[in-house]
Amino acid sequence: MYGKFLVEGDKAVRELLHSSFKIDAFMDYQLDRCPFISHITMHPVSENELLQLSTHDKPDQVIAIADIPLQEENAILGRNCT
Repeated sequence: MYGKFLVEGDKAVRELLHSSFKIDAFMDYQLDRCPFISHITMHPVSENELLQLSTHDKPDQVIAIADIPLQEENAILGRNCT
């Protein structure tokens, strides 16, 4: 378990950008769509690479990887953090 989750699609990634989740990476084959994102590692990918990364049959143009907050990660793993 790496403590990360994948977000796919323009709308979902835009919502993630406005959330409190820490985004580790942003993969897009049209990086000029989000020039205002300077605090996130941007990875240009080809359409074929995006297909390989995606869990969808027909992926959108963007994928983000974010951290699962420690409290939620422990709940998922069934750990008691007292």
